[in-house]
Amino acid sequence: MSITQVIDAQLEAYNARDIEALLRTYHPNCVIEDAAGNVQQTNREEIRARYTKTFEVSPELHAKILTRIVNGPYVIDHEEVSGHSGRTDLLYAVPVYRVEDGLITHVRFIG
Repeated sequence: MSITQVIDAQLEAYNARDIEALLRTYHPNCVIEDAAGNVQQTNREEIRARYTKTFEVSPELHAKILTRIVNGPYVIDHEEVSGHSGRTDLLYAVPVYRVEDGLITHVRFIG
């Protein structure tokens, strides 16, 4: 599976609010950080808790990729997100994913 296929599978699971499919795209010790580098999650169980809560309060959740850059093991997406936590406005996110051996090992969310 190419690195973009891994990220596409992650996005498909996110949009389907399928926690098990989503977790299969992450390395067991994946680190997720905010834009300043503050660690938010450090493993699949913490990622499970984060997204389970998000999925529960976001029945209309949907993200789409506006722009994508691929450089080495990195995929940088500019995403438009609707329905997050019941919001009616659009959110924009820029996740920077590092993919190694077919799994997401690190994510930094910018914005």
